[in-house]
Amino acid sequence: MPEPAITGFSLRHWAAWAPGLESREAWLRWAAEPLLPSGAAAPALTAMPPLLRRRANRLGRMALAVLYQSTRPDAPIVYCSRYGELERTATLLAELAVGGAVSPQGFSVAVHNAVAGLYSIATHGHENIQSLAAGEATPLAGLVEAAGLLQDGEECVRVVLCEEPLPALFREFSAVQDCPYAVLLELAAGTGFVLERAEPGAPGAPPALPPALALLRFLVTDATEATVGSGRHALRLARRP
Repeated sequence: MPEPAITGFSLRHWAAWAPGLESREAWLRWAAEPLLPSGAAAPALTAMPPLLRRRANRLGRMALAVLYQSTRPDAPIVYCSRYGELERTATLLAELAVGGAVSPQGFSVAVHNAVAGLYSIATHGHENIQSLAAGEATPLAGLVEAAGLLQDGEECVRVVLCEEPLPALFREFSAVQDCPYAVLLELAAGTGFVLERAEPGAPGAPPALPPALALLRFLVTDATEATVGSGRHALRLARRP
């Protein structure tokens, strides 16, 4: 007998941004032949007022670029990033080591919920915002949190998944494929996709794509199932008719 479903949802809208992949059509071509995005480009982010736009580094600009493509700007946000603004954090740590103090303004936009906060200020939003970091299982944590909000009565939840390459200071400590990207998933109640329990598998070779991009590829193609997360933090995501 199959394991009971944990929860379900439907995908009502998605958007993504990475250097060289700035349109929906480009991402659909990428899904057919995926490669790791690379490059130093950042979104222009002209939709955001300049005073706020200047406070966002590239990770924030990418996340904000996809948030501005929302079809439900009033929906709750689940902002997910394994490392967040680590480039900015590394700069603050260097300042602290040299001078014993850090810039309050720099610190204010280095915290994990700063990007979503900039968006709410710019859009005068009052929606529920949560920020998550759960290692390799960060995309899974975002899905589970969003599904819980949907079961609690929300009509739509926006999940933002974003990362960028680690600063040189930390790169040797990570085996994860580093690349810049931001993904927006607008999820609604439904059973188009169902999260089910998955048996923990044996450790295998490192995945070809970061978990968030592997998730996006699954959602926008015709694949029937995928594993989200790894080890004991893994669930099976199945597409239902």
